[in-house]
Amino acid sequence: MVTIVDAVDLVVGDARSPPFSFGVAAGEIVGLLFPPTRPRAHVLRVLAGLEAPAAGEVRFPDRARVVLASSGQQLHELLSTQPDLVVYDAADAPDRSTWALLASERALGTSIVVATAIVDQACRTDRVSLVPWQMEELTRAITELVPRMAGQVHEFLGAFGSRQHRRSGSIAAELRRLNVGARALLGEMERRARSEEELLAWHRAAAQVAGVSVSDRVLEAAIAEGQDR
Repeated sequence: MVTIVDAVDLVVGDARSPPFSFGVAAGEIVGLLFPPTRPRAHVLRVLAGLEAPAAGEVRFPDRARVVLASSGQQLHELLSTQPDLVVYDAADAPDRSTWALLASERALGTSIVVATAIVDQACRTDRVSLVPWQMEELTRAITELVPRMAGQVHEFLGAFGSRQHRRSGSIAAELRRLNVGARALLGEMERRARSEEELLAWHRAAAQVAGVSVSDRVLEAAIAEGQDR
């Protein structure tokens, strides 16, 4: 598979920040998840090849056409230029028409990075990747995500029990995205945990997520049943 952009040991801003690496294949949409309070503009300009990183490098194939978009309207206009890669700063949650536009462009081979601080929006993509997070940011994100997952599970079980198949399928799709986001956050917590206290925080967060999770198998069955009705 052709790689459109390959970020290798990238450090942006503070040279003491931990490096991160990720790649985007042709025709792939990658959700790049940021902490809610972290500025995104500098990182995205580096990924678009408009600024130099503090360390590491961003590699593009020869003659790659790369654009940076920061709004839905700008995205629509820039896609008409047929770029190879779009780096899209999704400051607000993209609406259905925007997601439909992204999906249609992906089908044509365009690669897209969707930068967002909203977990379920990042997980609407083909794959989610995280910029470096601090442990306190990860802990806060999990703490905020768990009650949301619990509320969705309560709604899902109610709709499932009353045989509201389309409703339960819709909620199941949202829960599956939240499952993906929770796993990504927990994986980053585990990678960053160094001290005994940080490992304990990771175990605690994993237990909290497990307590409000529905298995992917059950969710996928509910989604399929909802689509058949």
